[in-house]
Amino acid sequence: MLTIRYTLSAQGISMKYQVFILSLLLFYGCLEKTDLVSVGDDENDFGIYFLNDALLTAHQAIEMDIHSLDLKNDPWISNNDIEFYDFSTHCIYLKNDKSYFFDNYGGNFYQFNPTIVGRPFVVIAGTERCYVGALHSGLLSMAPAFPYIDESDVSFFPEDVIHISRAWIDNEADTRSHLKVEEVLIERNLFHAGLEIELKSFGLIDNSDTATVDYTIKIKNNDRDDIYIIDPEKMGSERFHYYTNGPHLWDYSKSKYIYSQFKQVVSPEPYNSWDIDWFTRLKSNQTIERIITLKGYPHIPQGNYIGYMIFSNPTRISKDKRYISNGRVWIGSVKSSELEIVIQ
Repeated sequence: MLTIRYTLSAQGISMKYQVFILSLLLFYGCLEKTDLVSVGDDENDFGIYFLNDALLTAHQAIEMDIHSLDLKNDPWISNNDIEFYDFSTHCIYLKNDKSYFFDNYGGNFYQFNPTIVGRPFVVIAGTERCYVGALHSGLLSMAPAFPYIDESDVSFFPEDVIHISRAWIDNEADTRSHLKVEEVLIERNLFHAGLEIELKSFGLIDNSDTATVDYTIKIKNNDRDDIYIIDPEKMGSERFHYYTNGPHLWDYSKSKYIYSQFKQVVSPEPYNSWDIDWFTRLKSNQTIERIITLKGYPHIPQGNYIGYMIFSNPTRISKDKRYISNGRVWIGSVKSSELEIVIQ
């Protein structure tokens, strides 16, 4: 709290000037005491804030009370920088390109300056501190136990998109999907719901050394926009799996993880390209189902599994190619619902 001790002689200076001088002192005193301004004091504000202590690591910050962290007054990214936020992928679509936010950003290949690797940040929505995240590099061997912005994603996503990755140990709740964040984004008209994926069925066609499976996925467009997604019926099962993995199976009793090894996958030509003819337009609130056959799993032993899949679209689609007259191309990846699978 700012306290000003000030004494004036009523005989030497008139009351009018006393009031004027006191006003000036209060004004300049507030300018110098910038810590009087609390971050996130607007109920409708969204922001990502770095910490004042540059030496504090993310692993230290995550163990501390989030309200005790000393944050910079100005956000690194605020709602004023955002065109919209896709809550299914946690991709932040920016008004400016990433050179405004990352030093020496080149677009094709990017590495964080070593001084900022592991740098923590706090996501704030309104007056609530929602979660701690960090800038992550492949140079770090420890898997992040918190949401993170990976340096490889800075290059692999378009010049106007920043992706916040899910914490690697978030088995149940997704820390990024904080209800207050969603609420504030909706209030700011920045919220886009994106896609919802449901893994509906999983079966074995052949369970030899190289197993073949079929599975059913339901894809729903919860977004307000009509969006384009890669459609396996148009692209073909093998090319579809160049972008999107088949279901992953986890056996809790044996701590065994099984996934398709894509032994027969056919990549698009030219390499790392995409063709709009492979895509299907999903209108807002529209749902489709696809039954997909995939060869390339190892032998799947008998047991009880939890299955899920990651549905992906190509990411490196620039802004000028992303928007089509009747919709936009959805980019990123989203995890499906989980399915109990019994292999007999």
